[in-house]
Amino acid sequence: MEANSFTESERLKELKIWALRRDGKPLDGSYTDLNADRLLQVYRNEALNLMKAGFYNRGTGLFESYVERHYPQELEKQIGKLERSYDSLERFSPNLVNEGFYNLILGDLPLTMKGAIVVLLRAKESEFPSIYNNDQDADMRSSPNWLLNQPYNDIWVDMHQTALNNIHYPDRIL
Repeated sequence: MEANSFTESERLKELKIWALRRDGKPLDGSYTDLNADRLLQVYRNEALNLMKAGFYNRGTGLFESYVERHYPQELEKQIGKLERSYDSLERFSPNLVNEGFYNLILGDLPLTMKGAIVVLLRAKESEFPSIYNNDQDADMRSSPNWLLNQPYNDIWVDMHQTALNNIHYPDRIL
């Protein structure tokens, strides 16, 4: 099958090693829970970067091959989420932060990694579910002010997930 014949880029290989080490798994480890699968996040991030770079089919095929192998029952839903995110991606800029009054940024990868895709939130960090307050992931969340002082040319904002997350926590919006 063509979808499974993709060769991994050096970046993807590095991201996979990062993800497995981050979760204390061996380098040949894997995940069984969709919601805790950091490799799914890595593949999603790499797919979106490929899609934005003009390699739409390669990006969707890469992501599809991972989901198909590990969560075939979720394939249609995950591809739909990927496509909605792709359609909503915008380059990170001070205007996005100021227009939405966002005070927290979350990423699937450390925010200093090239090609990070982030979600902007208007919420109090102390009121987030515990998954967002995991100290291990502290480099994956930040204030917009910190990020504005970084070279953010390679950071994308998933405006679809930004909208969903800000609707999902309406009682936490400032």
